[in-house]
Amino acid sequence: SNIINRAYNTKKRVLLISRNIDYLERKDIMKFPLLNSAGGKYNDCMISEEVNRRIHPYGNLALRTIGDVFTDRSQKTDGRFGIELQFDSLLRGIEGTSNPLKISRRRTVFDEYKRAVNGADITLTLNIDMQDIVQSCLMEQAQKLGIERGCAVLMEVATGEIKAISNLYYSPKGYFEAGNMAISDLNPPGSTFKTLTMLVALEDGTITPDTIVDAFNKQYPKVADHDSHPEWSAITASDMFVYSSNVGISNVIGNRYGNNPMQFVHAIQKTKVDEPFDIGLPGATGFKIGYMRYWNIKDTISKIDLPTMSFGYQVAVPPIYMLRFYNAIANNGKMINPFIVKEINNNGKITTFSTKTVNSSIASSRTIGQLKTMLRKVVEQKGGTGYAYRSSKVSFAGKTGTAVFMVNGISTDQVSFCGYFPADKPKYSCIVVMQRQGIWGSQSCEVFRNIAEKIVSLNTTIDVGGLQDTVKYLPTVKNGRREALRYTLRKLNISSDFADSEWLIVHRDSLRIRSTELPLVQNLVPNVVGMGAKDAVCLMERSGLRVHISGRGTVRQQSLAAGSRVVKGQTVRLVLN
Repeated sequence: SNIINRAYNTKKRVLLISRNIDYLERKDIMKFPLLNSAGGKYNDCMISEEVNRRIHPYGNLALRTIGDVFTDRSQKTDGRFGIELQFDSLLRGIEGTSNPLKISRRRTVFDEYKRAVNGADITLTLNIDMQDIVQSCLMEQAQKLGIERGCAVLMEVATGEIKAISNLYYSPKGYFEAGNMAISDLNPPGSTFKTLTMLVALEDGTITPDTIVDAFNKQYPKVADHDSHPEWSAITASDMFVYSSNVGISNVIGNRYGNNPMQFVHAIQKTKVDEPFDIGLPGATGFKIGYMRYWNIKDTISKIDLPTMSFGYQVAVPPIYMLRFYNAIANNGKMINPFIVKEINNNGKITTFSTKTVNSSIASSRTIGQLKTMLRKVVEQKGGTGYAYRSSKVSFAGKTGTAVFMVNGISTDQVSFCGYFPADKPKYSCIVVMQRQGIWGSQSCEVFRNIAEKIVSLNTTIDVGGLQDTVKYLPTVKNGRREALRYTLRKLNISSDFADSEWLIVHRDSLRIRSTELPLVQNLVPNVVGMGAKDAVCLMERSGLRVHISGRGTVRQQSLAAGSRVVKGQTVRLVLN
């Protein structure tokens, strides 16, 4: 009333009560005595403007992928990014039209011209638990290393379903989901490309895993990531790959394809690793072969380009394409397209999306087997670039990568790890990419390992049949209805004493559950603190009260004091925790 009087005295014609309230809060305001006096005569004095918003129940999880909408007071909602933008025409539906006719002070009817048509329902392949794991693991490393941006994608090996995708960018306010680095970034991948180079060399018989390779050459130009090492003057091709020797792999490819560089390119293209595909998200780019200068791609490469191309330069590869290639190795050579939209239900017309095979075999089973062995050694063999982050909980295989390039005139390091797990029977493939000056490829391997361990734990079950019970104290039991308590404790084989009453207060010690009668007096507010939501609501409504609850768990607070007089229809607020 003070607010209203103050507004009246200042001659204001309109009093702003609140901004950005939800529908339930508006309903509460409409119950104000002022608006309901004189039989609702003043209901029309309440002016409100409706604004539609997209609600994200899981907060920032996969926000950039799911998308958002533009909103304005005209009630038009246009997709801004992500799925919301890609499928905007299907999601928006068709607006209806009507003419409101007021037939009395308290009643308005609508003369409908055209019925509205609901937008389509789109089902994604994302798994919310896996998304939470991937995003939190990437976020943890991002905050620890202070990276500028990064992404991580988790894919199911057998189907190509994207189970999680995260794109993090740094701002002065912290890290947030932005851009679509995983599908749109065109940068040299670095040493993760060596796996494709090795596939070509193994497949055409240039080398075997046991071929002795010269990884030390004093006349060889300095290259980024891993340079010439005297102790590597004669190592096997397998060790060259495991230790990620740029000089070694450059020698192999230069000696074999130096006189015909395009033969190497054609061998890469034969695998269809560069074949475009539609993942179902806006902003996707493709696999580019050739030197990238001012974003113009050359049609051919020269003998000079060949050595650096062998370890991941002279090419521009979005992370999702690299993941598709490694997934093919995990899938015994079968390359399938990643996809994120599983089903579109457009008012009963259902369109489903499933696995699409790009290449039934990117290489012979012999070559695939050799690559699998070497990728596992990267993590499990001492000296391998992923050895420091091997796991005792899950076996995984993959390859680290480091690339250096310029961003806005500043040198930037991009590190990555791409692989699959479990190593013996791959179920998921994953890629992690991070950018910041001065970081190393193995640090992305740490993120991969953390993701793999947590994903595997989701489906890990423990046989508790033979485990000895070491619990020293009885579990917490809530106050509530006698029969429900009796049933629960009997199922748990817990000894208890029950008072002879429908509603009980529970007392617990280390040996036994005891209960006493919960005193209930007609027309007085009961004490429901310590009860679960179901029993608390039941008891309050029996007393003639309306109930509003917030939180979950056990009732910790009630807005009406226990023992105070009940006013029928009054609302009591219960806070659970």
